[in-house]
Amino acid sequence: MTPRVETLPIFRCDCGFGTVMARPYCPKCRGTLHPARAPAEGRILPWTILATTPEGFASPLGLAVVGLTAGMNAVARFDPEKPPAIRQNVRLAIRDGLRWIREA
Repeated sequence: MTPRVETLPIFRCDCGFGTVMARPYCPKCRGTLHPARAPAEGRILPWTILATTPEGFASPLGLAVVGLTAGMNAVARFDPEKPPAIRQNVRLAIRDGLRWIREA
């Protein structure tokens, strides 16, 4: 298991656009996206628990959209036995290469 982190890997463009997904170019200005780091904290937006999951994922699967303080959204997993509250402040951790929610 990978230890928790205090920052997340992101990608930023000189125009100010940022994303958590690697892309070949900026969708706003077509400029180059550069690797960067952002605080691993934000607020819960919508979330769901999937009872029927894609192949390779255990059921049930808890997924939430987190509005990062860095100004972008990220999808993160959570324990379906402990669903978060909408607008709850959270910190994210990376475990086994995936983003997971942990309480702030």
